[in-house]
Amino acid sequence: MEYIPDVHPIDLSNYSAKRIRKPRQILFEMHRAGVYHGDPYPRNMMVQVKSDRVLWMDFDRAETFMSESIKQSHLDWLECEQRMMDEFVDGLTADVKLRRIHETWICYYEYV
Repeated sequence: MEYIPDVHPIDLSNYSAKRIRKPRQILFEMHRAGVYHGDPYPRNMMVQVKSDRVLWMDFDRAETFMSESIKQSHLDWLECEQRMMDEFVDGLTADVKLRRIHETWICYYEYV
């Protein structure tokens, strides 16, 4: 466990085109390592603006899979999680242009 000061969920205030790609890339790497996060919402994607560090938090719903024993249902979970992440990235990028949360509203307020 690590204490990380001054981290905030990714949102309009700390958005950058470069920064929004990082949680997507980290999720891709987790999936390649056989880790399903299980809660891919912005409250679990943290940004430390000063260092430009991006982290995933809250792995209490996570599951791990061995590549030799992974089932189709697990692959479906990973695909769904990646699709959710892609939709969030596209939505937040659109919201930046609007300068308000609209496309990603459900990600911040519906499933809290």
